[in-house]
Amino acid sequence: MGKLYQFDICGYPLIGYLQSKRSKLRGQLLGLCRRTLERVIEDERFREELAHASLQVERQRTTSSRAEERTDFSQEILKKAPIGLFSIDMDGYLTSANPVFLSIAELSEVDDPRVVNVLQLPSVTRSGLDKELLTSLRTGKPFELTGLSYVAPSGREYVLRVQIVPQEGKETTGLIGIVEDITLRKKLEQNLIQIERLRALGEMAGSVAHDFNNLLGAILGNVQLLLSQEENRGIADKLGIIERLTVEGAEKVKRLQEFTRIRRDRSLEMIDVEPVLEESLELINSDGAAGFQVDRQLTQACVTKGRRK
Repeated sequence: MGKLYQFDICGYPLIGYLQSKRSKLRGQLLGLCRRTLERVIEDERFREELAHASLQVERQRTTSSRAEERTDFSQEILKKAPIGLFSIDMDGYLTSANPVFLSIAELSEVDDPRVVNVLQLPSVTRSGLDKELLTSLRTGKPFELTGLSYVAPSGREYVLRVQIVPQEGKETTGLIGIVEDITLRKKLEQNLIQIERLRALGEMAGSVAHDFNNLLGAILGNVQLLLSQEENRGIADKLGIIERLTVEGAEKVKRLQEFTRIRRDRSLEMIDVEPVLEESLELINSDGAAGFQVDRQLTQACVTKGRRK
């Protein structure tokens, strides 16, 4: 029985057989584990690659969405900008233009403005802008024109401010232009200049009227003094005519002063009265010839607040 226990029916040792089977099973098991582990690793790599690819796709989608948003934003700025914006290629054809530029150039009714050659527009050639654009295309240098007179095809007159810069790149591929309508601004500036001229003229007229009024006052004072002393009727009548005309002249000067008066608030200062009185007495020539004398000596200094001429 002991010998039968050690051998199977085929005559092989049972223990060796079992050991052999166990080794094979171990090898198969190890191979299966290795293959399973490799597959797990491959699956992990695949998942990482898949996640990385998904991240790249998401980034591209985000970048594309942002680019579309920037494009939409730029287009919105172009449409709503209060100034004219345009670009042309090296041959002078429009590549883009916003509504303000199309309105100034009166190209709003054109189906496709890109078929328009700006250099050949009659209104552009009349203003001389075509020569400046050609020079900028040839040299690649920017330029600016302020106060450019431009007459649209309909005959409407504009005063424009034009800024031109070359498109960025290794070589000049075209020009980008900014057109601003400054017609109203120029009119306002001219009105302000005219107002300043009228103001200066009014000040000068007011000053002349003031001096002239002083002269008339001196004439009137002397005439009235002579009238009070004159007994000859004929001479008195002539003096009366002079008095009446002087009064009328003074009234006209007064109206002129009212018309040209420009109110200027100036602070009061201390003025000596004696020189003023001396000047007034000299105007009426009060030297005693009229039958009275004026004591020119003041008993004490007399000053008051006032404004000098």
